[in-house]
Amino acid sequence: MATTDTPQLGSVLVIDGCDFLEQHIVQTLLSTKSTSKIIVLDTTTIGNFIHRVECVTGSISSQSMISKVLQDHKPHVIFHTASPNPLRENRKLLYEANVRGTEVLLECIESEDESESEFATKALIYNSSSSVVHNSYTDLINVTEDLPLFHSPEQ
Repeated sequence: MATTDTPQLGSVLVIDGCDFLEQHIVQTLLSTKSTSKIIVLDTTTIGNFIHRVECVTGSISSQSMISKVLQDHKPHVIFHTASPNPLRENRKLLYEANVRGTEVLLECIESEDESESEFATKALIYNSSSSVVHNSYTDLINVTEDLPLFHSPEQ
């Protein structure tokens, strides 16, 4: 039985949940037993989680997919960790996941049925890395989201 000190997250969606960091998020959620349901959405879903995790294959940039996942699972909390490998020079793919995917996710959350507010998303946790804005050699001091993206020199 949960105590008042244990946060009850309800249904949780982890987007891009099959990568290294995301698997740790899922394992932590499983170990805390503070969720009623965990859903992982990933473009390459690997069913290596235990029975308390439902895996869905799909893309964050697909409005129909995101709408369906939100309608079917009604997550209270969403961990948005989707991003392709930034070291690969595929700016279109980075844009689709990081910018367009985030826009789609926010639009879908905003359009959730207000009459079912008990099922609406209560929290969106967005995760990124500092590697999008620096070269990993210098310190980041007083950095804001206004810093331009870092692109490796093309060889």
